[in-house]
Amino acid sequence: MNSTLLARQALILSGSMFVAMVIGACGNSGFGPGHAKASLLSEKRTVARGSNALFGVRFDIEPGWHLYWNGQNDTGYAPHVTFELPEGFRAGEIAWPVPRRLVSPGNILDHVYENHVTLLVPITIPAEAKPGRYVIKGEATWLACHDVCVPGKEALQLTVSVGGDADAAQLNKEIEETKATLPLGWGEANRRQAIESTWKDGILILKRPGASGMLFFPDTASVAISDLLHAGEVIGEEMRLVPQDSTGQISGILGIQTPGDTIYSSFKQTLPQKP
Repeated sequence: MNSTLLARQALILSGSMFVAMVIGACGNSGFGPGHAKASLLSEKRTVARGSNALFGVRFDIEPGWHLYWNGQNDTGYAPHVTFELPEGFRAGEIAWPVPRRLVSPGNILDHVYENHVTLLVPITIPAEAKPGRYVIKGEATWLACHDVCVPGKEALQLTVSVGGDADAAQLNKEIEETKATLPLGWGEANRRQAIESTWKDGILILKRPGASGMLFFPDTASVAISDLLHAGEVIGEEMRLVPQDSTGQISGILGIQTPGDTIYSSFKQTLPQKP
């Protein structure tokens, strides 16, 4: 993330946090001072020893408020989850559902979640774990924003059974539905979409013949994109992304809109080396 974007975030957040703290202390609508609630879910009632069991951290968000995706945003930061696990258990990287673009007055662009979102995280169950019940603990922190921004925090806890075989018949519906909201891998998406990617005069041109629209959400590893507010969402079959740096990568989530459907995929393109 470039220095201009960081400075903009700091200015916006510093101006709103004092007001947010006062408002948040009053409580509201059953969501608490953080304007969201967090809970821990397990894909299966019984998880198998030696497996990568899938868990979810669900955030229920107060209407009118939003949380942030873990990519580039003008005004906020993504939720953070830490785990306190039994001996030998290991948590993997969080999988983030596709967010939506939110444009606020002043041409402020964020990528957000509203109403609810579930973050998926695999937890490795050691092969030597004894059958029985285990407590998974953690903590979720977040920043909820509306006309002000309010930090939130909640302890997480869930007891799961560990056995020889997972209970495949008892899948958590919330986690199964969340899987469908994750971006596809680039290889799979490109096979389905036949996306053309070319560089011309320092501009990355993405084209999908027949597309009605295209969207791009840059992640934190991506170089900044010039005029992302307009370049990141276009009508038609071609998108032009102009990097603000000469080295690095353009990466994030690419959405291709066709009549009746939108397919999102992870995307990464290394900037070409100058001769």
